Amino acid sequence: MVYAITYDLNKPGQNYPSLYSTIKRLGHWIWPLQNLWFIDSENGAQEIANEIHTVIDQNDSVFVVRVYRGQWGSWMSSETNQWINART
Repeated sequence: MVYAITYDLNKPGQNYPSLYSTIKRLGHWIWPLQNLWFIDSENGAQEIANEIHTVIDQNDSVFVVRVYRGQWGSWMSSETNQWINART
């Protein structure tokens, strides 16, 4: 299942390497935009959000949503679009 992950880290000096490594270990991934990742994972959306929440601050936000074939649109790279299409 493909999920979109987006976040806002609100405090300067965030630990981005920890966030990135957490997202990467959750499944196959692609990172097309600064604060948007897509992952192919067997975990559910809330499980993914919970994992990410462990490495961000309390005042930060994260949103995870499942991506369904034919139910999305974008103006991103063809690589990203192909990656999503191949997995949904």
